[in-house]
Amino acid sequence: MDPSLLTAELVPFHAGQPESEWAPLLAGKAEPAARAWSEPTAWEGEASLGGPPMAATTLGEILIAEFTVHAWDTAVATGQPITVPASLAKATFGVYTREAPRMRGSGLLGDEVPQEAHAPLLDRALALSGRDPRWSPPTPGKRTLPTV
Repeated sequence: MDPSLLTAELVPFHAGQPESEWAPLLAGKAEPAARAWSEPTAWEGEASLGGPPMAATTLGEILIAEFTVHAWDTAVATGQPITVPASLAKATFGVYTREAPRMRGSGLLGDEVPQEAHAPLLDRALALSGRDPRWSPPTPGKRTLPTV
């Protein structure tokens, strides 16, 4: 495992770096992370990404769920379509059902967004993670006035 990840800093790989450098730094960590988590031994024992150690299986599941919602964030913010397989939506919903209260208590997630019980699983997972599944970026040049 990358020793720079074994610190108390939640996102140690970009600590002290200008925000303009975060994307290239993250991109440089993506392939090694995918390679590391592809190894069966990565899912054994305990692991940490700066917080307290937890079961490696739990951390791996959280990472998969986080990658899923951040992929949704990026796709929606840039007007790109995103298709999440049903099995991934189900896994992501399961992770946030289990982990969202703890993550929210640690300040890692926003407040849950109300969602219908029969909504698609991905929408429910997004809502648990503090995202509004109906959100879309503002239309350039269109001014949205607050409702009173």
